[in-house]
Amino acid sequence: MTQIILLSFTLLFMACSSTTKEQREVALESWKGHSVEELKKHSYFRDLPVNKKKHADGAETWIFRDQSRYQSSAYCQSLGGCMGLPYYNCDNAFSIKDGIILAFEQNGTCPPIKTIYAPEKSEE
Repeated sequence: MTQIILLSFTLLFMACSSTTKEQREVALESWKGHSVEELKKHSYFRDLPVNKKKHADGAETWIFRDQSRYQSSAYCQSLGGCMGLPYYNCDNAFSIKDGIILAFEQNGTCPPIKTIYAPEKSEE
């Protein structure tokens, strides 16, 4: 009986993990084709520090770093964890050309998916 319960929890966890990964991919893809102006106004990104790099071909990389929420990683590690409170140490990298977003990637411990979706595109 215990094995069946353990197997059920394992399968449920695996199903939730893959769904989360798929949802994050959809959120990352949602930015393709949006303007830089929309990115600058977005409620999550507008308050984060940004590092901009121009490339020889005219493209740019914008990296929004989120090292916020609760406590820093080093502080939490020194305490052996932060009592379940999340911290973020996330690089949000946008590839941009001619004011249009070509790609969006994340690295690190990042915020919930719902915070990063691009705004809905209006039909023009």
